[in-house]
Amino acid sequence: MLLAPAVTRLLATYPDVRVECLTDDRYVDLVGERIDVALRVLSPRDRSALGARRLGETSPVLCASPAYLEARGAPRAPEGLSSHALCVFGRDRSAFSFRLVDRTGAGRAVRVRAVPRLLTTSDAHLRSACLGAAGIALIPPFLVDADLRAGRLVRVLPRWAGAALRLFAVTLSARAVPAHVRVFLDLLYAHVRQHPQLLDDAA
Repeated sequence: MLLAPAVTRLLATYPDVRVECLTDDRYVDLVGERIDVALRVLSPRDRSALGARRLGETSPVLCASPAYLEARGAPRAPEGLSSHALCVFGRDRSAFSFRLVDRTGAGRAVRVRAVPRLLTTSDAHLRSACLGAAGIALIPPFLVDADLRAGRLVRVLPRWAGAALRLFAVTLSARAVPAHVRVFLDLLYAHVRQHPQLLDDAA
């Protein structure tokens, strides 16, 4: 939803350009793997070593299919999530937990601990499982906005959301950015600005 349109526009505008696009949640070595740009979730203190330009931020939302909620009911509070089938992003099943923040202005936060039914490092897989009534998932809203508007998915505990994720485009240097990288970044940021539903407070 973020990368693909910018990559497609780059290929259409510059027929001689070749692109290798990796969708992996591991922390890549930009130098060793000869990566021009990485999209990363960073805290402010992570940004000093490399060139990092802010894209925006997003707060994952809890959602489920109408079929799942009809069969299992909806939790009335975050504490009730532990008794539901959860489909979550992560790697370590034994130490799984996630933080939810009250978005009504109270600012209260709770940590939910549970054994997930599905643990994956693919947001697309989470969306697919959620659509298939496999459980409740915590997913970035830009991935499920169309599904929510169409009724294929429903918000669960709508006053609660995951902790905000600050997304950055990272390059080796903030100053010496090659021309082909600048062109791609311009297309990426233009896409985000033209589609404000993708990220909150987009750059």
